[in-house]
Amino acid sequence: AEGALRDALEQIGKPWDLNPGDGAFYGPKIDIRLWDALKRPHQCGTIQLDFQLPIRFNLQYRTSEQAEADEKEEGKEEKKEKGDKKEGKDKKKAEDKKEEKKAYEVPQNANDFKEGELRPGYARPVIVHRAILGSVERMTAILTEHYGGKWPFWLSPRQIIVCPISEKSADYGHWIKNTLSDFGFNVEIDASGHTINKKIREAQLAQWNYILVVGEKEAQEGKVMVRRREDGENDA
Repeated sequence: AEGALRDALEQIGKPWDLNPGDGAFYGPKIDIRLWDALKRPHQCGTIQLDFQLPIRFNLQYRTSEQAEADEKEEGKEEKKEKGDKKEGKDKKKAEDKKEEKKAYEVPQNANDFKEGELRPGYARPVIVHRAILGSVERMTAILTEHYGGKWPFWLSPRQIIVCPISEKSADYGHWIKNTLSDFGFNVEIDASGHTINKKIREAQLAQWNYILVVGEKEAQEGKVMVRRREDGENDA
């Protein structure tokens, strides 16, 4: 199992280290660690191999060899009469159900647990536990520190804000907002009576990724003036 995980890491081509003795009691695992703004490591994502739960639940799967053998057996049965075929299938189903019921019997005392026997032609699977983010709260804290509150566009809850220069361009600003919202973007509009400079300043302090300024000229031409969060006072 450790060799399989080692081969998977080698195929990825990223640097990794071995941490002896840190695996779970039910199997080895791959931990993905991130460093926060203070260079402290945190375990986030993890991929673990579990050999115990398949035994506890008596999980089994039919092997490819058994599948081929079953197909050949079904081909032979097709040559027999329908009545004999149906009778044989019903008998086989009854026997399979009896075996499954026996295999899945739960002992009254947990200490009396015994591993269920594998049916002929079946093998035991391995469960893969996969946690992409690990702790969502920890991941959010790390991202917040990493970006310093300035979220990238794809992750930002404040992607675009529309700032009309005056009431004359407010209707066009609402149309821009609704159009971008229909495409799935997080958009708001500042339709307050503040000056355009104050609107832009407040939008930059609120960490909006893009500020769309619209006036009468933009409304007539069907355009917008785009300002990025990082742009200076005279950049647009």
